[in-house]
Amino acid sequence: MRSVALAVVVLALSPTAFGQRTTFIDPPGLARPAGYSHVVVAPPGNTIYLSGQVALDKDGRLVGKDDFAAQAAQVFANIDTALKAAHASFRDVVKLTFYVKDAAEVPALRIVRDRYVDTAHPPASTLVEVRRLVRDEFLLEVDAVAVTPAAPAAVSGVVEPWRPTGISSDLFESHAAFDPDGADVYFVRSDRSFAGWRLLTSHCEGTHWSTPRVPPFAGKGLEADPWFTPDGAHLYYISSRATGGMDSKDLDIWRVDRDASGHWAEPVRLPAPVNSDEAEWFPRLAADGWLYFGSHRAGGLGKNDIWRARQEASGQWTVENAGAALNTAGNEYEALPSPDGSVMVLATDRGYFESRRTGSGWSPRVRLGPDVNVNGSEIGALFSPSGKSVLFSRDTGEPLSGEFFVWHRDGKEDWPPRCGSGAP
Repeated sequence: MRSVALAVVVLALSPTAFGQRTTFIDPPGLARPAGYSHVVVAPPGNTIYLSGQVALDKDGRLVGKDDFAAQAAQVFANIDTALKAAHASFRDVVKLTFYVKDAAEVPALRIVRDRYVDTAHPPASTLVEVRRLVRDEFLLEVDAVAVTPAAPAAVSGVVEPWRPTGISSDLFESHAAFDPDGADVYFVRSDRSFAGWRLLTSHCEGTHWSTPRVPPFAGKGLEADPWFTPDGAHLYYISSRATGGMDSKDLDIWRVDRDASGHWAEPVRLPAPVNSDEAEWFPRLAADGWLYFGSHRAGGLGKNDIWRARQEASGQWTVENAGAALNTAGNEYEALPSPDGSVMVLATDRGYFESRRTGSGWSPRVRLGPDVNVNGSEIGALFSPSGKSVLFSRDTGEPLSGEFFVWHRDGKEDWPPRCGSGAP
């Protein structure tokens, strides 16, 4: 058997020396790697070991007989399926080991690999050329080690459904915002697949919530993510009304103001650099004056990132990335600061996380437990005024769709607001 070693194994270094984030190191004393990292240091978490994957489909049939590229594509698709079954992804992979029958196929292997791994922070890897694999028709086998962040053993408090009559339906309801000045709730209703977002509002008529209607300031296209300032004078939301289109890439942040008589003015689109040529999501104003939002704009740490903006006395806006404590190479969509600014709840493509304000900024985020993160569809969080509870939505599947849930994270309180003496 002839072997070709293309990388060193992960070094056993203490994660505490590098904080609580996965660290990728290429020491200057080693040759520059091509598509892998010499050293990956993972923080404490859940270690996932994958068996070697070969080019068999879900029915056990060989894919790509005598075709290395086709087999490699199936192998990586199998690894992706296995990772998802463990609530992980390729971003969590810290080590790959390749067994190939012909090292001359490495260029083709790299092409397939780079479709899956984070090429900016690739895992450590080892490649070995072997005489044969378990079956002669297999041209390669790949195993993986992944580490997902440690999560709390359980969510403190209670998570329970909130299904107000007149608001909950068999469609997807999410992103609630309660009017501080009255008995109205604003929310987003989408189709069952979470497409076609529109703003609706309902009024508590003493004993029940009224039939939801479109607010008077609504425009054409997609509109979503409403949020009231505590004084009720301003509502932030996202809209594609500038184009009237249904493409989420056209979503920008808007603000609509309300006068003392309760009349809504004409909505105003926030200027650049707050809005960009890419989509903006979920504008939320923190107690310290920073407006947090998600965006797919260039210059971030990954795909969608959390950004923040502040308007100076001159009227000009300053925008900056919210930093590595909140953002990763993946997708971060929604950042919800608590009313007192001490906690941040993050919606990501890996579920909900929480970060806490420290003297030096936001702490490394921690994934919330399984009572909140049930199936990865959780979205649209809202803190209660006290900060003790969080309302969010989850796709519960048939026969319903997106439904509201309330997480009483710090003791039970009578929130969300009730309409009538009975059910919410």
